[in-house]
Amino acid sequence: MKQNLPLSVYAADHNLPATLTVNQWTLMEKSAKVFEELTGVVSTETTTAADVIPAITVLKCVLSREHSTYLGIKTVKSTLLEAVDRRFSQVETELLYYIATLVDPRYKDRQVQYMYLLNAMIKYTHRPLY
Repeated sequence: MKQNLPLSVYAADHNLPATLTVNQWTLMEKSAKVFEELTGVVSTETTTAADVIPAITVLKCVLSREHSTYLGIKTVKSTLLEAVDRRFSQVETELLYYIATLVDPRYKDRQVQYMYLLNAMIKYTHRPLY
């Protein structure tokens, strides 16, 4: 993991517990992998508002999976999922992102799902589209 040395230095500077074991680093790498991949995807110059909801959906899906047998990784995933829910709860109810995703041809296989959610959101909020 690229952050091994900086994290070790930070831990030493702030009187945190001893350095992580190889197993703990492996768990950290597995946890950080999805964030690294999504950061690469949404950091391109071609990223648009239409990419926001699908990226959040992928992140939540990955964090919700129960493939790991390690209690530590399950705890990390559930904590991260709660943080993602808290951080992006308003983004997922913003009409701009839904409309952008709905009209983007890259996500046409999900248009029925997004249209249903858009209609439900409009009825719930009673907000006009303009």
